[in-house]
Amino acid sequence: MTMAAITLCPNFASPSPSPNIIIAKNLFNFKPPRLISTINNAFLKARCKATATDAQTRRSGNYEKSPWDFDSIHSLNSPYTEERYLARASELQLKVKQLLLDLEGSPKQLQLDFIDDLHRLGISSNFRDQIIDILTSLYHHKYVNNNNNINSDNDNDAKMDLYSTALEFRLLRLYGFSVPQEVFDCFKASDHVEFDPNLLGDHDDTHTKSLLQLYEASFLSKPGETTLDSAREFGNKFLQKKLVDGTINDQHLSEMVRRELELPLHWTIEKGYARWFIPAYETRADMNRDVHEFAALHYNIIQATYQQEFKDFSMWWRNLGFAEKLPFVRNRLVESFMWALLVVQPRDMGYTRILYAKAVICITSVDDIFDVYGSFDELKLFAEAFQRWDLDSINHLPDYMQIAYIAVNKLIIDTSYDILKKQRFNAIPYFRRVWSELVGAYLKEAEWYHSGHTPSMEDYINNGVTSSGAPLAMSHAYFPIMNPLDKETADAYFNYRDLVNRDLVNRCAVLVRIINDISTSPVEMERGDVPKSVECYMTEAGVSRKEAEEKIWQLIDEAWKELNQEAQDGDFYHPQHFIDAVLECVRATHFCYRFGDGLGGVAKSKIIKEMIADIFFNPIPCTHTGTSTSITCSN
Repeated sequence: MTMAAITLCPNFASPSPSPNIIIAKNLFNFKPPRLISTINNAFLKARCKATATDAQTRRSGNYEKSPWDFDSIHSLNSPYTEERYLARASELQLKVKQLLLDLEGSPKQLQLDFIDDLHRLGISSNFRDQIIDILTSLYHHKYVNNNNNINSDNDNDAKMDLYSTALEFRLLRLYGFSVPQEVFDCFKASDHVEFDPNLLGDHDDTHTKSLLQLYEASFLSKPGETTLDSAREFGNKFLQKKLVDGTINDQHLSEMVRRELELPLHWTIEKGYARWFIPAYETRADMNRDVHEFAALHYNIIQATYQQEFKDFSMWWRNLGFAEKLPFVRNRLVESFMWALLVVQPRDMGYTRILYAKAVICITSVDDIFDVYGSFDELKLFAEAFQRWDLDSINHLPDYMQIAYIAVNKLIIDTSYDILKKQRFNAIPYFRRVWSELVGAYLKEAEWYHSGHTPSMEDYINNGVTSSGAPLAMSHAYFPIMNPLDKETADAYFNYRDLVNRDLVNRCAVLVRIINDISTSPVEMERGDVPKSVECYMTEAGVSRKEAEEKIWQLIDEAWKELNQEAQDGDFYHPQHFIDAVLECVRATHFCYRFGDGLGGVAKSKIIKEMIADIFFNPIPCTHTGTSTSITCSN
């Protein structure tokens, strides 16, 4: 279905042409110290004016109190920041690197299994260069040296080994190598359509491992790859049967199958999977002691880094005063930072991680103003303020809106000032543009809600690309890390607005929108909100909620295929760090909305609270180093 573009903000003018500019010249009339001072003063004034009373009857999101004990969080003092642990981790990293180097010339399956373990343990990023070297060698042996003849007699053993073929296919595609789906043709039955039932075996775990690898490989598919569609259906059907029949003998393998049928590896946050896999790996007979110790230490050291960053982030949030002055918005400080650390994972990108978390806080707060608190007349004025960007024009807004507006403006100015100092580029017009578009999308949803209108799926998705908040949030991971940052690279970010030739950010935004919808729409409909994608499809197609949810999952699957294609083949503007962050944004959405509302309903979900505590607060016991600290969440 071709989706026509819609205009979200008709009054918004595109930024003026702006090459790399010299500070001494006119920077869009940008005078950082004076402007920052003006914004700070306006923000403090608005906070002082705000009151807790309001004559109007307001809706409520019924958000429960944050389940986290902030005193406990601020008292955290992880020992894993100490030099002895950092030194030990560096020593172990060199040992694991040597293990990778020593694999040269080893059987292919040993090399693939080791790389797969590094991914599941959450430490593969430390050895990216060595992994690429190994995979490049395997790729050249199979595809380049054989003139891309995948049925070459030189590879007969691999051709008949489903396990190695599927694992190699998945890892090669994961690292951007072009591998055809036809590598699986030799595992099909005589009709050359369905997979051969003889692949199933009886009660042999070897066959189960092969099926699991085939199933996981299928999630690296692109649009139109019917062989991989068949592979997924085949693997899913018989893995489910093995679980039900209890014919998987190894308990570790059985748990892997159960987890990956619930959410495949390619859709899973690596850090969340590693939290389970690291202790499980320790019980394996083939466990390497150095690999395990490094994985546990690395996990805990990164966690300690996040905890220190969170303390700085929380001070910024306290100074905002949202908890006191905007009590109707979600007080989700921990969850916002959790989202940021899942999306921006490299340890050395703390500035970008904190900035991303600040953007999430502001997005959810403005979202709550539009969804549950503001009257429609107020919302129209609020949206207009985001088109004008004039501090002198906001006096007619209610105090709570002035606070939110100035907080957003202050974030834009502070961030742009940092970018200007480093890259001599003025990003203000670009951040204002994404904010104007987001607020325009929120206003469109408010219009639908207040008029009782149920939009078509096409209209909803077109608007949902922006209302998901993903383009705005990801802009805070894009502009700070682009180097060089100039007009061409800045303009390239806004390709997400092309609703015909959808780019990486656009596909990410579609997924964030509909994954969120399928989890939260029942609660939001009960509260009173605009129809989500599920309700739009129910109305449009005249089907039940169950049928609509099945359709949305089909759309999620198709959008993932398009995202895979764009990430592997079609992205020429974005650096690898940003491509990784986009993929992690979608995985974070699966993680946060898998068991309910991961931003608004954490207090109601014991599972979500435990998942967050394990990733953010509770270190993995290090049996080799003998240290463990933890924190629990309040009930």
